[in-house]
Amino acid sequence: MSLDKGIIRARVRDHNGINLSCAVVTYQSTKYPSSSPYQVCYDDACTPTITSTPTDGRYLIKNVEEGDTVLATATKEGYTFPTRTFSTYGGTVHQGSISSIAPPDEQAIRDGFVSAVAAINAGNAAGFMAFVSTNYLDDGETRTDLQTNVQGLIDMGGQLSYVLGTITIQGETATVPVTWTITLPTGQEVDQETLIFRKEGTSWLIYGNQQRHDVRVSSQHWASGYHAAFHVNDPVRQITGVTVTGPGITNSLSLTPHDQVWDGQPVVVWWYDGGGPSIDPSTAPTYIITVTDGTGSTVYNRQITGWVEQFAANLSPVVTAGGPVIFTWTGIPGAANYAVELNDANFNRLWNKYDIPPTRPWAVYNGDPLVQENTYRYWVVSRDANENSSFAEGLFTYNGPAGISFTQQVTAAATGAALQGVAVTLDGNPNP
Repeated sequence: MSLDKGIIRARVRDHNGINLSCAVVTYQSTKYPSSSPYQVCYDDACTPTITSTPTDGRYLIKNVEEGDTVLATATKEGYTFPTRTFSTYGGTVHQGSISSIAPPDEQAIRDGFVSAVAAINAGNAAGFMAFVSTNYLDDGETRTDLQTNVQGLIDMGGQLSYVLGTITIQGETATVPVTWTITLPTGQEVDQETLIFRKEGTSWLIYGNQQRHDVRVSSQHWASGYHAAFHVNDPVRQITGVTVTGPGITNSLSLTPHDQVWDGQPVVVWWYDGGGPSIDPSTAPTYIITVTDGTGSTVYNRQITGWVEQFAANLSPVVTAGGPVIFTWTGIPGAANYAVELNDANFNRLWNKYDIPPTRPWAVYNGDPLVQENTYRYWVVSRDANENSSFAEGLFTYNGPAGISFTQQVTAAATGAALQGVAVTLDGNPNP
C-alpha cells in the first residue's frame, strides 16, 4: 500500500451480525463513475480463484486513490444489502461491515418487541398488552395472568433489559430466544426463555407456547448426587393427576399436589415427595409427563439441559440481639439466583425465600417465631438460568437473642470432599 492509496478491508455480515460466506462484493467509484479501477479480493493475497467471501465474510478493495469515495455493496441469494460509503485517505486501511437488511417480518417483530419492553419500563402495562395476542397462553399463563404479572413488576419498580437471539420464522409463527435482566430495587435477576410470536393480520403479537400447563424438569445436585426434579404448576387448581416416565424410573412416578404461595398468590405445585431418580445430567435425559385435568390428559416431553456442580459455602445463620435470623452464605460462579428453604427437624417446610439476586447472598427470616431450643434444617439453593440447582444443607438450634448453634456440611475447597460437621455458637454479632 502506497502513501497515496488506501485499502478497504471489511466483512459481509447478516442482520444478526454473523459473517457470511459466498457473497460477492461490488463497488462504485465516485471519482471514476464509468469504470471499476480497483481490484476486489477475498483474501490478502488476492487469489484469483477465490471469487466470493470466505467463511469469515472478509473482502478487500485495494489501491483506492486518496480522496475517492467508494460505494460498496454485496449480493447473495436470499439476502438484501444496503450500500456502504467509504471515504478513503492515502496510506490507511478503512474498515466497516456490509450488513444485510432484516426481512420485513423479522424487523416488525424486533420493532414491536422494543416498543413492548419500552412500555413496561415506562410503567405502562396497557401499552405492553397492545403487543400481546388475545389468544395468548403460555405454560398455563393466560393473557389476564400476564397483565397481572406485568403490573406487579411495574409496581415493584422493575426495569427490563434484554438480549434477543436469532428470530426463526415458520409461516405465521416465529420464535426468538431472549435473555432478560430484571432490575429491581433489591437487585438484579437473570432469566432465559423462548418467546413465541404469531402474525395476526399485519401485526406480529406475543402468542405464548399454547400449552395448558407449566411443566418443568431440572437437575438437582445434593450431597448424595444428581437427581431429576419434576414440577407442574397449577394456579387455577384444575389438575387431578400427574405421572412421569423416563430414565431411572421403574414403571412411573405419581406427583402429589402441594399448596404454595408465589408472589403473594396461592398456587398448587405438583412434585414427587420421595426424591427424584438418580441421573447423569450430562446425558440430557428426557422425561414424559402426563397431566390430567377436567379436559383430559396432555403429554409433555421435557429434557434436562445442564446441572449445577458447586454448592454455596460458609452457611451461617445469624441472630442479632433482639432481631431476626439472617441467613448468609458464599455464592458460586454463574448462579442466576438463590433460595433459602427452612424446615423443622423432620423436614416439614416452614418458610422459604426464592429469587434472591446473585449479588445479595443473604436472606432475612420473616416467618412465624422460631421456638427456643428447637432444631431446624435449611438449604441454600443455587440455581442457574434453566432452574438446575444445587442444595447446600445447614442444621442449627435456635437459642433466641443469645445466639444460634448450628451444624452444617463443610466442603474442602481443594478436593470438594465433604468434611465432618462442625458446631459453632454465635454471640449475636451479625458479623462474627
